[in-house]
Amino acid sequence: MDIELILGLIFWGVMGGFIIVALIIAMVEKRRNRSDNRRCKACRGNEVPVHSSLYLLPVRFNYKHDESAAWYARNGQYIQNVEQIPTGVRAFRLTVYRCAGCGKQEVLLVDFLRVRNEESVQSVHIFPYEEFQGLLQGGQYGRV
Repeated sequence: MDIELILGLIFWGVMGGFIIVALIIAMVEKRRNRSDNRRCKACRGNEVPVHSSLYLLPVRFNYKHDESAAWYARNGQYIQNVEQIPTGVRAFRLTVYRCAGCGKQEVLLVDFLRVRNEESVQSVHIFPYEEFQGLLQGGQYGRV
């Protein structure tokens, strides 16, 4: 075989590998950015965080429990900060999002366990705002 042909194949093989890696990195970054910019399912408008609050759960460590909105709303006990979470007790963070286009609201719920001052996420849910309206209005909530 001709040496120029071999060198050309090697060059394009290496360049092709770099191009594929660059495309994969670009796709991952685009997906990460898309997850930060939430979109309304009804009108595709931007959703912005309005409220965020913390609640204790009557669950320890990684024990299973009902993951319905009604269960979380019934069992959540408002706390002001993560330092109030006892060792081994689970908590959840509620973030209310409002669509800038149509005004629709929904709740992002992150159920977590604090382990060595880090939040170990146990589950993530998106629920209609109406499911938590009583909990949010009955308790306190903080601005984002």
